[in-house]
Amino acid sequence: MSKVKITLIIGLVFMIAAAMAIIPGCKTATAEETTAAAETTAAAETTAAATEASAENAYKVIIIGWNLADQYAKWLMNSFEQYLKSDFPNVEYTILDGKGALEGSLSAMEQAIVQKPDLIILQPIDPDAQVESVKSATDAGIPVVAVNQKINDDKTPFVSTDFYAEGLALGEYFANNIKENANVVIIKGSPIPPAMDRRQGVQENLLDKRKDVTLLDEQFANWAKEEALKIMEDWLQKYPEIDGIVAQSDEMALGALEAIRGVRSEMIGKVMIGGNDGSPQGCVGIQAGEYTCSVWNDVPMMAKMAVDKGIAILNGTDYEAFEYLPVSMVDKSNVEDIIKIHKDSDHWDL
Repeated sequence: MSKVKITLIIGLVFMIAAAMAIIPGCKTATAEETTAAAETTAAAETTAAATEASAENAYKVIIIGWNLADQYAKWLMNSFEQYLKSDFPNVEYTILDGKGALEGSLSAMEQAIVQKPDLIILQPIDPDAQVESVKSATDAGIPVVAVNQKINDDKTPFVSTDFYAEGLALGEYFANNIKENANVVIIKGSPIPPAMDRRQGVQENLLDKRKDVTLLDEQFANWAKEEALKIMEDWLQKYPEIDGIVAQSDEMALGALEAIRGVRSEMIGKVMIGGNDGSPQGCVGIQAGEYTCSVWNDVPMMAKMAVDKGIAILNGTDYEAFEYLPVSMVDKSNVEDIIKIHKDSDHWDL
């Protein structure tokens, strides 16, 4: 570049600076002012980010349990509370009680819809009878996630145990471990899909495969420990030899164990008793050698998966609509591990 051009450029710079000094209200920023402006901008950006973070996942969620007097349902609701508090502190949640009856669950759903939450998580009682109730929620613009069992509409997202697979697992355990020519009884929950599916699995993997095993009797105990206790007391009077008790929940299995303890205590530790859920009480029985096995339901994982699915729906992100938990067994070989899970999830309430 020539000296003439350089001189012209320097001159222009001085002219512009002089003009800015002359124009009223126009001045160049000092270094201090520039720094202050940058700090103000950064602070504003930080405040905006904090406001956005505090609003993230700030949803209203209603969770409906099938029966809050039931140990399993209490465990599930407790797992929801723990996960929401730890991972989604901005979510406002309410737990409603279906009170162990279809009418109660339908009423809780009506109550939930009136409150207009962002999401409803439902533990169904009857997957057929509650189809219309769920449709009423979705028609009102409220997404529903079913948990523990699905809604039979092929639409509602769910996280569930696979009841048929659970029956297969329990049946296989008995088939592999019960003595030859054994006599067994089956304590069922109630005439709804979870119980019927579990019963079918036991049929296929135990009774159909072990032709030497005799089914003495089977009855519904409505998932209740007290009813199972009474049924078992009657059976102990009626049948002189019972080698195995297949129960569709730990509550009912423990009711049977209590009956044995009161009527024929010499059977304890000799009769095979199998249940479902891997509850704390069941684990204690297994640990003590009084109770043989239980199908494990990873309830904390189920609650986590249901919440994650619901939040994904609300956030418009990808999710798996229909999911089943893996099936495994609890017995003396791994009961300590399951007990640790219970204690870590604050469900060691005996």
